[in-house]
Amino acid sequence: MTLTRMAALAWLNLVHDKRRLAVSMAGVSFAVVLMTMELGFRFALLDSMVEIVRLLDTDLVIASKSKSTLVTSAPFNRRVLQDALMFREVEEACPLYIETRFSALRNPNLGRSGADRLARKVTARRIRVLAYDPRDHLFFLPEVDARTAELEEPSTALYDEKSNQAIGPFTAGHEASLAHRPLRIVGTFRLGTDLVNDGNLIMSDQNFLRYFPDRRFREPELRSVELGLVRLAPGADAGQVRRWLEEELGPRGVNVFTKDQFLAREREFWDVRTPIGTIFSVGALLGLVVGAVICYQILSSDIADHLAEYATLKAMGYANHLLVEVVMVEALILSVVGFVPGLLISCGLYRGLAWYTGLLMNLTPGRALLVLGLAVVMCLGSGLFAMRKLLSADPAGLF
Repeated sequence: MTLTRMAALAWLNLVHDKRRLAVSMAGVSFAVVLMTMELGFRFALLDSMVEIVRLLDTDLVIASKSKSTLVTSAPFNRRVLQDALMFREVEEACPLYIETRFSALRNPNLGRSGADRLARKVTARRIRVLAYDPRDHLFFLPEVDARTAELEEPSTALYDEKSNQAIGPFTAGHEASLAHRPLRIVGTFRLGTDLVNDGNLIMSDQNFLRYFPDRRFREPELRSVELGLVRLAPGADAGQVRRWLEEELGPRGVNVFTKDQFLAREREFWDVRTPIGTIFSVGALLGLVVGAVICYQILSSDIADHLAEYATLKAMGYANHLLVEVVMVEALILSVVGFVPGLLISCGLYRGLAWYTGLLMNLTPGRALLVLGLAVVMCLGSGLFAMRKLLSADPAGLF
């Protein structure tokens, strides 16, 4: 039996009953959607947690040794950055300030219909504030660089338009309240939420002092920073300079990373040292098992309905391996025809969730191929179990 005839026979077995084919496609598509969404949430959370690192315009990152992850508040003395400038390979050492504890943002346009205190409290949401000297241009965000002059004005900030929709929309010129002080939004940028933060604001270091006076009283001139971003001279070896800085600055209580090392460290923390990776990997595995059970029932029923036809082929001299190949091709076709609608449904869900939550729900070609591979394995594995009854059947007893 040629491959073409084998594929034609497998296809006819699937389409002879249109109702069963529709149910089969729905079952496989359901499993595909389940696996795609579980993997999508896993990758979205991991990508979202490191997106801010990816957008930093820096070669090296300096962080406190007690800072296990970016969301942990562990500042270090700003003098460390001044010491880093002693190396001729270091062109700039810029501080980045982060506030999440006292940064309550209120949108006055939310809750106006019910002017009670409860509604006004609900509209105040904590947001991550990122602050730096706008002249340092620390982010790969053109829309931020274009607003350098506005950021240097008092009581101004840029709003992350991918922040959680519950915070409310802000556009340029919008008035808001941050830490119980008036704030004017002078523009927007696109960064996104993550597992801990519902959104982001970017402001100048001088405005940062105005909105968080406790830092001014305890730490004059912002002596403590969350991250130090080091830019190297052209041609400098980042790995070598990192080792020099680590040796010099390590005793001061900081670690020095290349940007790639810091990004990998942050991703590894959330993937390995928290339940995120395990939970969503188990969810994808559950989708695989559910899909395998569905495929097994579909193929087993199809084989049972066509036992007489398969028996005829065996009586005519067709070997068992040929029948196995027919069933396996049928399983392969089923995985593909079920994958396509499942992928389209997942794309729609990805778009909706990305818009509402601000997470980086990206269905890349590589991830789509991963789900396709899982769907193929799922259907082929089910086909192997489903054909056991066929292989053990006696053609003479089937007539």
